[in-house]
This record gives sequence, structure tokens and C-alpha cells, in this order.
Amino acid sequence: MPLSIDGLGEGDVGAWYRRADRAWGDVLDQTAAAFPDREAVVFGDQRLSYSELRSTVDRFARALIAIGVHYGDQVAVWMTGCPEWVIAQFAIYKIGARLVPLNTRFKAGEVQYSLAHSDATTLILQSTFLNGSIPALDMLREICTELDCAAPGALHSENLPRLRNVVCLGAHCCPGVLSWSDVLAAGLDVSKADLARAQEVVNGDDICQIMYTSGTTGAPKGAMIAHRTNQCGLAMLAKRVHMSSSDTILAALPLFTNFGCMLSVAVAICYGARMVIQATFDPEESLRLIEREQVTILLGTPTMFIMLQQHPKFAQFDVRSLRSGIIGGAPAPVSVIEAMANRLGLKDLLGGYGLVEGGGVSSATLENDTLDHVATTVGRPMPFCEVRIVNTATGQPAVPEESGEICVRERFRFSHHFKSYYKDPIRTAETIDSDGWLHTGDLGRIDDQGYLVITGRLKDMYICGGFNVYPAEVENALHRHPGIKQAAVIGVPDVRLGEVGMAFVVLNADATIAADAIIGFCRRQMANTKVPRFVHFLDQLPLTATGKVQKFVLREVAERLLADRVDPNQ
Repeated sequence: MPLSIDGLGEGDVGAWYRRADRAWGDVLDQTAAAFPDREAVVFGDQRLSYSELRSTVDRFARALIAIGVHYGDQVAVWMTGCPEWVIAQFAIYKIGARLVPLNTRFKAGEVQYSLAHSDATTLILQSTFLNGSIPALDMLREICTELDCAAPGALHSENLPRLRNVVCLGAHCCPGVLSWSDVLAAGLDVSKADLARAQEVVNGDDICQIMYTSGTTGAPKGAMIAHRTNQCGLAMLAKRVHMSSSDTILAALPLFTNFGCMLSVAVAICYGARMVIQATFDPEESLRLIEREQVTILLGTPTMFIMLQQHPKFAQFDVRSLRSGIIGGAPAPVSVIEAMANRLGLKDLLGGYGLVEGGGVSSATLENDTLDHVATTVGRPMPFCEVRIVNTATGQPAVPEESGEICVRERFRFSHHFKSYYKDPIRTAETIDSDGWLHTGDLGRIDDQGYLVITGRLKDMYICGGFNVYPAEVENALHRHPGIKQAAVIGVPDVRLGEVGMAFVVLNADATIAADAIIGFCRRQMANTKVPRFVHFLDQLPLTATGKVQKFVLREVAERLLADRVDPNQ
């Protein structure tokens, strides 16, 4: 049964949902009208009020129309955090085009795959980012050699047949590339009335973006998300942390993630809050911004929170303005959660569960929950969706407290679910069944208080000696070891038992622990079939931009270790 958050039950959600049939461009317009002089964006020395943000978004939206971007077109954005990212995001929304965010860590092949698969007609990028370490424009020229001889706006590429426009923020040297300022100038030929007509046809059920899955299991899929879908989740979370126009949010998460562009940026615009943007997360700079800008709400992965509160210069900064934190992307032990809350002075720390295909959030902890709840559960189901656990062997609903696959069903059309995977009806049908249940691929259980507990990934589960082993359970035990900072477990082949566990461990800076000692620690915590047979030490775990462990990378490492007969216990 869904939770009623702050008295907002199913009937109230239905009424709100019917009122919320609006596109993101309309949301910005309404907020700018309500708070015209309120600061909207802070980035270094740049500051934009809501009226200035709306005006610049409108100019860029007209510019997109001028270069031939139409309703339903895909527009890719490949930039680190900056005001232009937000401007492009909402300009794309305004004219009914679809945002396709690209990971700033992508290599050339990944960029080519995303642009080609999404059928993007326009790419907006920075010439370089991450302090020049990624020459984005040069990478694009490797993929798209035609840029060196194409006319701006008339690109015809063999590798990217749908791409016509490349818009570059920063220095550029290709004939086929438009500068940001050139595009803005082109927009002067499009009237405000033309923009109004383009915006008028966009509604809450239209697709606003194609978000590619984070790649924890391999090749990404493009989830098509409607305007109103994310608004449902954001409204619930904002109500949960009592967000208002007086709040300031630190937007340090990558904006190409759902956590970044929605939970950091779009939610601020919903409520007229101020967003302080970082190009990329840097803990010392984050602490400086928290103090200088009086940040009240902090969002991030456990890794980000850990880096902040363990920073050697932490004591030099005043972080007393912080009141709330929203944490997601990966689990964290209770001791770490307690340290985060206490050191950062957070009066309220919210944990939750969600996925791109489910509008970003399906469950969340309550206002008066203990830190133990935040660390060991992902809260109660949100009012606009149902959650049930399905026995993976029978396909039937699991009995109370039994672990199985987490399935989610929306209560209203587009209140939670994505529409489909772009150009992939087969995998769409595999994900959403005929009864409307979205099969997440995550494993979990509902505890005796109605809280959802994540126990692993369906594809992560391995069978040791005939017994199912869920890596999340083993990882939670490893996280209780005082010397272990992070841990991830996978199954590897074993002649006698079929599969056994291999743990990848990152130690705390001052810890020295042998693999045998960790295995012994596990033997004292769990049944023998769950105890890892191998422990391999890493300096850091391979993570997605949202802080999720890329287990397919760990499997590749394990395969090399075992194939080369290298002792994994080192």
C-alpha cells in the first residue's frame, strides 16, 4: 500500500496529477512570473535571476528553431555543469524537442553510439572539458570527419547520418561547427510569436528527454521520459524536504544524469529555489560554495558525502546553513550515514530508490525516520506508484519479507513509468508486462514496517552449491568491517560449487588487512555459502556517474585474474 507523505494520499495525488498536465517550458515561465528577481543560477561569478534565465532560454529556443530543430527532434548535450547546460535543457523542452544528455566521460565510440542510436539532429558541446583533459570537439572530429569541410548547419556524416548541427561553447576551428553566440544571433530572425506557437503544442504527455541507462550491466538503452513523469517524483521529494523559494541547492552532480538535471536543476525551477552549479564535483570547492552561498540542500551519492565530511580542510568551512540532504545511487553502512549527518549538521537526510525508467524515484524515507532506516532501507513507496515483490522462480507475489524482484506500477499514466525504450520494442515489452508492472531487475523485500530493502540485482545473483546468494547482503556485511571503505561482490565460476563469491574491496586510508582476515570476518557474519572465496583489493571501485558500481567491469577483472591464474586474494 503506498505511503501517504505529509498527508498527501492517493486521492490528493490524483487531483494534483490532473492539475500538472504541463510541460517543463511552462513550469519555467510560471516560476519566472512568480519570482522574477529571485536568483536562479549561480556559477562562479555568473548570476542569473529567474527573469533573466527565462529570457535567455527563450532566446536559445528561438535559435534552435532558426537552425532547423523541430518538435520531436533529438538534441544531444555534451557538457559539464554550467548555465548554458540549463539554458539548452529548457530551450529544448520549450519547443517540444527531446534532450539527450551525454556522459562527459564518454570515449569516441560511446559518443558515436549514443548520437547514432538516438538519431540526434543537433549536438551542443563544449570544445573541451574536465580542465582540458577531454578534447570533446577533437573526439567528435574523429567520428565525424566531414566537420572539417561541411557548411554550418548542413552536416552530412556517414557515421552520424541524422546529425545536421553542431553547436560549440568555447573555441572552435571546424568549418562545420556553429558557435553558441552565432546560434543566439540566428535566433533573432525567429519572432516571439513563432516561439509561442511552438511552445503551445507541447504538453505534459510529450517526451521531454531520452535518458540512457547508466551502464551497470552493459550496453545502455534509451528510456523515453514524458514531461509530467519527472514532475511527479520531484514534487513528492520536494514536499518531503519542505523545499521552497528560499532554498539554495548545490548542483554538484553531473547534469547528464537524471539525478543531476532533474533532482538538482528541474526541482529548483519547480519551486523557485536557487541552484549553485559546479562544473564537476570537487569536495573543497563544494565546501567553499556551501559557506559562501549558504547552501541549504545537498544532493549526492554516498561517495560525494564521504569526500566532503572526510576532507582534510573540512573544519575550515562553515556548513551550518545545511539543513537537508538527499542521498542516492548506492548503499552505505550505518556508520557512514551517521558520520555524514553529524559532521555536515544535516537535520534531515533522505534516502530513496529509483531508476531512469521509473521517473527517478519510486520510494523514499520519511521525515522522522532514523538514520538506521536511511542506511538499511530505501523507504516507503511513493503515493503515485505501487511496489510489489515477485518470486523470481514462480513469478507470483512474494510472501512477506521474502526477497524477490522489485516491480513497480504507476497509478496514473506517466505518473511514474517511462514510455518505452527508444527503437527497442522487444526490451520495452520485457521490462513492462501486460499488467503494467515495470520489472526493475533489482532484488528486494518489504520489511515488517512496510519499508523497501534492496538485496541485490537479479543478474548479480549467483548460485553457490545450490543456494542463491545475493551480493548486496554480503556487501552490507563487508561494510560493517571498520577497515573497509567500499566493497562489491560478484559470482565467479567454481568447479565444485558452480559459483563462489569474489569480493572487491577498497580499504580505508589507514587500514592494513589481509584477504584471509576479511574472509574470516565474513565467516563469522553469514552462512558458509555466502562467504566470498576470493578478496581482491582495489584503489577504487569502477563507478557510473551516479555512483553505481559497474559490476560488468569487475567481472572482466575477475576473468583476467582467473584466466591468468593470478591469486585474486591480493
